[in-house]
Amino acid sequence: MKAAKILKVKLPAGWSDYSDENPNGPATFLRDISNTPGALQVSFALRVGGAPAVAIPEDLIELAKSTGESMLAGDLLETSSGACAFGVYGTAVFKSIEIRRTQIWYLTDKHDFLLATYISAGVPEPEEVAEAQEIINSLHITNRRFCRRH
Repeated sequence: MKAAKILKVKLPAGWSDYSDENPNGPATFLRDISNTPGALQVSFALRVGGAPAVAIPEDLIELAKSTGESMLAGDLLETSSGACAFGVYGTAVFKSIEIRRTQIWYLTDKHDFLLATYISAGVPEPEEVAEAQEIINSLHITNRRFCRRH
């Protein structure tokens, strides 16, 4: 099932959903009003059985750092965590010469996980970075029962 059809996303003005351009890929969002917009992509991992996930924000940060390191995303600039509509998130921000900002989030509601990335080759506008975080804060799954059957 396509991530964009399962996710409930609140996009700020100026952002658009480009998920249909890559039907087998992750949900993809761009800020059309930016000069050189970065791509915000979201995918999910739904738990189909077993014990609930036990992930504290520090674990989510470590996952984000590890993912960034495996992607060779560059130098680690900062990490943070917090509450969001889905549950909690941990994030890590990286910078390299080629990619000016790579940000990776892991979110969990203690049952399922969301993975989000924001990648910008150019220096992103501060408003775009802030709005990407707003989008992350608003994410949630729309129909969990349907997801688990398919």
